[in-house]
Amino acid sequence: TVRIRSGLVRAKKTNNEVIITNWAETVEAGVKQFRFPDNTDDVVELVKICRKVRCSGALHSCAPLIESQGIILSLTKLDQIISIDTAARIVRMQAGVRMHDLCTYLSDYGLAVGTLGTIDWQTICGAVMTGTHGGGLTIPSLHDFVRSYTIVLPDGALKRVDKETSPTLFRAMAPSMGLFGAVVEMEMAVVPLEILEAKM
Repeated sequence: TVRIRSGLVRAKKTNNEVIITNWAETVEAGVKQFRFPDNTDDVVELVKICRKVRCSGALHSCAPLIESQGIILSLTKLDQIISIDTAARIVRMQAGVRMHDLCTYLSDYGLAVGTLGTIDWQTICGAVMTGTHGGGLTIPSLHDFVRSYTIVLPDGALKRVDKETSPTLFRAMAPSMGLFGAVVEMEMAVVPLEILEAKM
């Protein structure tokens, strides 16, 4: 097993090549296909020079989302929480922020993510792009809390996508699995922190 940032990803050697698999071991790719950009400028350059790009987060999905004839763009190094507006309850973050890091950060402000999946080591953007949902009838899916995306388009241009200026694209963004561009930042609405107690 190799450690990539704070997530565990399985790796094995086959014919002297390191192969990385998703957590369910249903998909594998050679480590040479992966790129680990340090910042948005790196993402822009990689998207501009590569014809075929797939994005990856924590590699939690069972589906073959990272299978690619081109490069696999891991956004795990884009892991900064950029700002928080506690009055408006909006947090702005890079795409590779892990769910558990976001939850810990928000708890210091008495805030929380509006819905969670079954694990907390996913990247927040990966969870949004693959349709993570909660388990209640009245709580919407995670992407319903997103207020804007910043994406890198195929020509390398940066585009902010929100409900007001790009309503059709905004509605199509999630869960789109990166089809419309590489998401490098998101703004998300958050909710007041509640302490829940389970009773039997």
